[in-house]
Amino acid sequence: MHHRKIRLLIAISGMDGTGKTTLALSLTKALNRRGIPVKYVWTRFEPWLVSIPWRMMQLVLKKNKMHYSNYSLSKRSLLRAPFFSNLFLYSLLIDYWIQIQIKVNLPLKFGGIVICDRYFYDTLVDLAIDMGYVWPQTNELLGKFRSLIPSPDLIIILDLSAEEAFRRKTDTPSLGYLLERRDLFLSLGSKLNAVIVSADVDKAEIHALALKHMEDCIDRNKSHFRYG
Repeated sequence: MHHRKIRLLIAISGMDGTGKTTLALSLTKALNRRGIPVKYVWTRFEPWLVSIPWRMMQLVLKKNKMHYSNYSLSKRSLLRAPFFSNLFLYSLLIDYWIQIQIKVNLPLKFGGIVICDRYFYDTLVDLAIDMGYVWPQTNELLGKFRSLIPSPDLIIILDLSAEEAFRRKTDTPSLGYLLERRDLFLSLGSKLNAVIVSADVDKAEIHALALKHMEDCIDRNKSHFRYG
């Protein structure tokens, strides 16, 4: 039987304050200790091509930055303008596609496991809320992302009550910011058959549970892989 180097894409997503980075780094170290090649990658969207319109938008909205409800309403109003919203959305998709080619697809070509700390689901959640989308529009936007960007072999979504996440993350704009995002992450998790892991337990327990899901993912694919 022909074997190829192990190539798996793992995405860890969830709202702010759930411990995504801590988990992604601990899983990377655990698998590296076993001799499995693993690369940790930060894959939240960063404006490259759209940096100028992005910064212009932030300047326009700056006066409302301290009041999340006003900021959110102003941003939605701006992004609902048909010309601007389409330009912004498709520029962002192209921008993110380029980033994923460099950060994710290139390392995968060399083999190993790529663990993404925040993937396009986090960007999708932000976009859907900023643009005032309901679920059918969000689902359509999900399809656009999935047509351009590789789907992970395993998606782990860390979940936590918005109140607890707000307590942990002191730089979060407001409780409402988290409530909106938690609902959407859970809807996406159901749609994508993601593994939902409670972040309201000890970090060691979260790590052990996530590692077990990763081991199961490797086992499901091991007949196609070789190590080294």
